[in-house]
Amino acid sequence: MIAPAENWAKFANRSGPLAGVPVSLKDLVSVKGWDSSMGYSALVGKPMATDGALVRLLRDAGAVPYVKTNSPMTMLSLESTNDVFGSTENPHKKGFSAGGSSSGEVALLALGGARLGVGTDVAGSVRAPAHYSGVYAIKSSMYRFLKQGSASSMPGQEGIPATHSPMARTLDDLETFWRAVFQMKPWNYDYSVIFFFFEFKEYHLANFNRYLEFRGERSNFLRIAPSGGVCYGMMVRGVSICTPTPA
Repeated sequence: MIAPAENWAKFANRSGPLAGVPVSLKDLVSVKGWDSSMGYSALVGKPMATDGALVRLLRDAGAVPYVKTNSPMTMLSLESTNDVFGSTENPHKKGFSAGGSSSGEVALLALGGARLGVGTDVAGSVRAPAHYSGVYAIKSSMYRFLKQGSASSMPGQEGIPATHSPMARTLDDLETFWRAVFQMKPWNYDYSVIFFFFEFKEYHLANFNRYLEFRGERSNFLRIAPSGGVCYGMMVRGVSICTPTPA
């Protein structure tokens, strides 16, 4: 994908929120003209007919999807070995696991080959490898991140849906990625994405005691639960703030 990506970069949207940013993709993400084999030898040489919703949004945002990364066959594993591409090892310690199933993503990020990436998670597939390799990831809630058009090793499994989730080298990059995706209104690309904008409010520890003084009051963004724990909200719908949880 690198050569076509270099050509795409020449004509990328330079006013988009991800203008010129290279983004790596887990193998299952659909890119027109390229396989999404997920490590299955039977799927080699069967390129995807269209770009998935995520790739279309990224390109409209000015990003440059430029590489697809390895995953274990079926993707339902904390290791990363398949008969198509072989094994992905820990980027810090040869012979050790990079975790899974978004193993290729974390290895590339940790080694500086990518700044932003997209993995998937149903039972730890971005969280575990991020921990193994020392990068940042967040498992998106169901229907918060685009996934339509991607390949799947378990089509029809909707009881606990896998979610596409952003990954990055730094926490700031992770937040930037989230902001950019929601600035593009992802529900216009993927009907399954819930219509919620992204909003982030930062609370410094220096101000924490000041918040504790207002136990009897409710803030739009932060309040104290009956248990004494701090609650905060990160999603907005229109101009209303979602009720933070736990209540």
